[in-house]
Amino acid sequence: MAQNGTGKPVRERIIDAALILVARNGYDGTTVRSLCRAARTSTGGFTAHFKTKSAAVSTLLDSIIAELVERLSFASEQTLEGEDEMENHVRALAAWAFSHPEALRVWFNLASRADLMDTFDVRGRFLAQLDDRLARLYSERPGDDARGRWLALYHGYAQTFGAALMWAGAEHYHSSIGLGEADTQRMRQISIDSTLRLMRKAKGDGSETA
Repeated sequence: MAQNGTGKPVRERIIDAALILVARNGYDGTTVRSLCRAARTSTGGFTAHFKTKSAAVSTLLDSIIAELVERLSFASEQTLEGEDEMENHVRALAAWAFSHPEALRVWFNLASRADLMDTFDVRGRFLAQLDDRLARLYSERPGDDARGRWLALYHGYAQTFGAALMWAGAEHYHSSIGLGEADTQRMRQISIDSTLRLMRKAKGDGSETA
């Protein structure tokens, strides 16, 4: 695979460039030309891997979703009997959003645009991947109501995921404007509590966090 002396294969550099440019300039503000310039490749180098800008951004989105699904699957794996799985998911979601601000901006840029829904279907792709991953995980847990718990969790995500990410992303915003550690931690807890309320209301149990 060509690397052009830059250390990373061209395909990886294009995806890295898409992350930075779409986060900074939005989807419309990102062009094939700007991607080529940022990835230090030619138009021919780009089209050898991606036929269009949307194809490159779609691949970036797949990688973002895959990483987030991995985080949430790990949160389920680490949930002990008697623990709140939904809370563990929300904490994992908040941690991911805080540590991946560019990916979060890309997500919102693509998910908030009605005209891009058919092209990217961010929520649908996320839910499909998460459902597949956790359904396989729960199939390895015979004797409990894991599938029922997952269906409730899935419903919470399906109904409130945009709001959940918004609350999770708020933590990064507040830390980026110079809040101290105590205020940042307080913002994190507000984000978690607010997201949990939204998701629990969506799945119908009406419970609140303390």
